[in-house]
Amino acid sequence: MYLHHIGVVVRSIDEQLDYYRENFGLKPVLAKILDPLQDVYVAFLQNEGSTVLLELVEPASQASPAAQAMQRGGGLNHLCYTVHSIEQSIHHLLERGAILVRPMTPAVAFDGRQIAFLYTKAHELIELVEEKI
Repeated sequence: MYLHHIGVVVRSIDEQLDYYRENFGLKPVLAKILDPLQDVYVAFLQNEGSTVLLELVEPASQASPAAQAMQRGGGLNHLCYTVHSIEQSIHHLLERGAILVRPMTPAVAFDGRQIAFLYTKAHELIELVEEKI
């Protein structure tokens, strides 16, 4: 299990790109795309030489889970870990008191690889994404 990205909920990806470039030197590595299964737009940014990405998450509709997060002010939302076996990792976290808040679903941003979201006993929202095979 290793850190893949940090997710940040924003009102508008287009409005935030300059902020992250100018303040943190982050550059887009995946342009804004729609993930209809999650009802969000996402874009990934990265510093040169870094292996961890920053994901900007924009609600695609008022029904989006990201819209609920935006109503609370947005900002830092989740940590995403790449895992070898998503099923085993979910089971591992559930055994330790986590709650599955979004079951496995294919993700557009990850070429259809499975993702899942869990809420941990430490009050963290964790996303798991299966490794590329």
